[in-house]
Amino acid sequence: RKSTRLNSSHLVISYAVFFFFFFNDTATTEIYTLSLHDALPIWCLGVETQVIGLVGGRTGALLTSLLHAEEMAVLSPALARETRIATIVHDRAAGTTTVLNERGPTVTLDEWAAMTDLVTSRLPGAAVLICTGSLPPGVPEDGYVELIEAGKRLGVPVIIDASAQTLMRCAEASPEIIKVNLEEAESATGGAADGPSVSRACAAARRLQAVSGNAVVVTVAGGAALAGRDHAIFQIG
Repeated sequence: RKSTRLNSSHLVISYAVFFFFFFNDTATTEIYTLSLHDALPIWCLGVETQVIGLVGGRTGALLTSLLHAEEMAVLSPALARETRIATIVHDRAAGTTTVLNERGPTVTLDEWAAMTDLVTSRLPGAAVLICTGSLPPGVPEDGYVELIEAGKRLGVPVIIDASAQTLMRCAEASPEIIKVNLEEAESATGGAADGPSVSRACAAARRLQAVSGNAVVVTVAGGAALAGRDHAIFQIG
């Protein structure tokens, strides 16, 4: 594979674009779906990648051309509006990073239906489906639920990474695994805004587990994570 990948200016454009990714390992027929900034590290390891997403306008055309140049196949239902850009500012002296997200394009219900149909069409034979990232404006808060249900019908485990009401609606649909950070978990379930992060993560994991009935992983700063299943909570790291 190529020794170079997308440079930092390209990543600024692509960081917050709403995408589904399918990683197809022909030896195991495993298919995954992630957002672009999650997918790139896996792709750089040499996993064959197919991109399915909603892209539109000049920014979408630029992103598509950049991915094609890196030999990444792209499939996209038509999107009438401009793909958004996220600007990432890193202060090396202070060690801080600020992300400035544009508001994403409003997606119509017909556009979202075309998107979910395309994703669902790729599920047969998959080993796992991962849905991650915020839903675009115009998409109902239960937008991932249809994909969770499709996975169940086809016997494909679904892993969810979302926040706020989208996360809660997903929990109610009982995906196989919910994997979120502490802020995302508390945005959906409430909870104390102060106190030890590990204790808060433990409480948030229990609240999510009570809704979903399946496995939950809540990560906290510093690399620790709280994992729960069958009413038991374990600390990792």
